[in-house]
Amino acid sequence: MKCMISILCIMSFVLADDQTQNAAVIYWKATALTTKDLDEKHKNSSQFAQMAQNGELGKLFSNNETAIREVTKASKLSHCRFVLPTEYKEGGDMLLPHLAKMMELSRLVVLSGLHCASQKNWETAGERYLTAMRFSHHLSQDPILISYLVSYASLGMSLSAIRNTHLHEDFPQDLAKATQQQLGKMLPDMNLNKPFKMEAQYFLAPYREKLQRNDLSGVWQLLSFSLSGEHKEFIDKLAAKDTFPQAQDVKKLASLFGVPTTEISTREKLAQYMTGGLDAYVTHAHDIAAICQLPYRLGKQKYQELKDSLSQKHFCVRFISPMATYETQLRMHANIAMTSTLLQLISRYRQNQNFPESLPQRTIGMYSSDDLQYQKQGSGFVLELDETVSGRKFVYTVTVKDDTLHWDCRKYVGEKISEQEKYPR
Repeated sequence: MKCMISILCIMSFVLADDQTQNAAVIYWKATALTTKDLDEKHKNSSQFAQMAQNGELGKLFSNNETAIREVTKASKLSHCRFVLPTEYKEGGDMLLPHLAKMMELSRLVVLSGLHCASQKNWETAGERYLTAMRFSHHLSQDPILISYLVSYASLGMSLSAIRNTHLHEDFPQDLAKATQQQLGKMLPDMNLNKPFKMEAQYFLAPYREKLQRNDLSGVWQLLSFSLSGEHKEFIDKLAAKDTFPQAQDVKKLASLFGVPTTEISTREKLAQYMTGGLDAYVTHAHDIAAICQLPYRLGKQKYQELKDSLSQKHFCVRFISPMATYETQLRMHANIAMTSTLLQLISRYRQNQNFPESLPQRTIGMYSSDDLQYQKQGSGFVLELDETVSGRKFVYTVTVKDDTLHWDCRKYVGEKISEQEKYPR
């Protein structure tokens, strides 16, 4: 019931906005125009190409063509705002019911693009992918972390479809170029520091109110958002309590930063290290990036040690949260770097009928050409990328047979293949 009320409130808010300028208004309209929800099986992006050739999908897209046209129109607007400003006062309990609906629309648009590609309707397929990418960008306009993560998931579906379609020899070069340009526009905004900072701004207030009432429930969550000394007020209160079950976690965490844990013996010293020693290393930058970049600072071994050693019940789980989110950001940037490089290499092949001897020096998001291992191999090439933190690896093998591009994409976790895509299938 509360969720339904929230949906009505949000719809009322966006409808009160300028309906010709706020893309959210049109997206809500599109959800009302869809004839059916996509099944659970349609959520697996690795199955998109196979599903696109299923005759039943043609009927689904035909019935939802009006909704897809509305999404296309909305994606071209510059302004998109879903969240009701008064909802921010709910802090971590804020409801965002629009996100699930928007993911349904995203899947619908991407699948329709793949269906058009299976019918060799390249122009429409390319436009659908561009629509899906712009739509993904709109989903990240609310300054809330979960909105960014949903945006990343939406874009991930688009990238999988793009790789599957753009390799086809008949795919228009102007659309391939437009895709690369759109990725370039999105990259500067694909930074999770921004939503973390904004969440701090919106979510600190509820916890401050709790502290004024001497209510310590849930205040550990504040460590995820507060990085400029804001947390000292309740660290002192917690350290002054007779029981402090988080002490063991603090010692483990402190040892990884070189803080001598033998000295953490009293509540006073514990508070001192939390607001002094650790603060100097982690939070002195007054930016969530300090925590997000811990995987790089610690290195893979210590980072994994940190994740494995901390309790799953106390505040350190909140400390890990931004790290895990940073891994998500790394994976998305790796996905974009690989996709963008593939498009560039294929474009070069179509112009010169060969692949370059080496990659041009450039930076794509959080990765550079130095992070990509490229080797020309016969008439094709092998392209690899190791994700610095997560231990995942992308390996693309592209060959040319009878003037047709063939490719094999394998994603590894350690030595194990976690996902594989092939073209042609």
